Amino acid sequence: MAISLFVAKESNWSLFKEDTKSFPVKGVQVSQEDGYIDWQGIESNQVSFAYIKATEGSNYTDDQFAINWERIQGTSLRRGASHYFSFDSPGATQGIHFNQVVSTQKDDLPPVVIVELYDQYKQNPPKKESVVKELKDFIQVVMDEKGQNLILCVDANVYQKFIKNEFVKSDIWFVDTKNKPSKEEKIPWKFWEYTEEGELSKGNIKQQSLDFVVFNGNKSQFEKFGQ
Repeated sequence: MAISLFVAKESNWSLFKEDTKSFPVKGVQVSQEDGYIDWQGIESNQVSFAYIKATEGSNYTDDQFAINWERIQGTSLRRGASHYFSFDSPGATQGIHFNQVVSTQKDDLPPVVIVELYDQYKQNPPKKESVVKELKDFIQVVMDEKGQNLILCVDANVYQKFIKNEFVKSDIWFVDTKNKPSKEEKIPWKFWEYTEEGELSKGNIKQQSLDFVVFNGNKSQFEKFGQ
């Protein structure tokens, strides 16, 4: 019996171990908070891809993005860039900022835009009409530049509030660190982020609390994804 090279804390480990054969394509998500990234070490853990945080809002750039974006090219990992969406600035200007920071190549994965309720918006969510408009503006600006449709990273709450029936052409990166996505939720997810507290066990890996992600498909489908 094969032993998974992934270790996740508490219940997430047993959850992933049970389902690992169903999701052969595994990935991680990183940002400056993870410090120096040993990309060769990550690659040795049978990881196929990595998403690297690039930008947030209209002005912020992740301090480690440029070096991570360059150094990952020394591996076989497919790379993708992510943007943290702000409700406090226009979507179009956020898209312009992302395009200025991120230079893509043919084999890169489609960009991800992370949409979550933060700070005061946890208690007082913004109006749906405003979020949908600004998010569509962001997507259009980035699509016009990069030529790829974007992936929306959301949890069930954000999906139901803002995304459902509004972004039918966008793939979904579903965040649920407690349960496997169920058919009852009827969320057509392409990626599943199942833990934010994962550790990699092989190689010179020092990072703690990495985000672990799986692709909903086989390796052949993943190779074609985003092309």
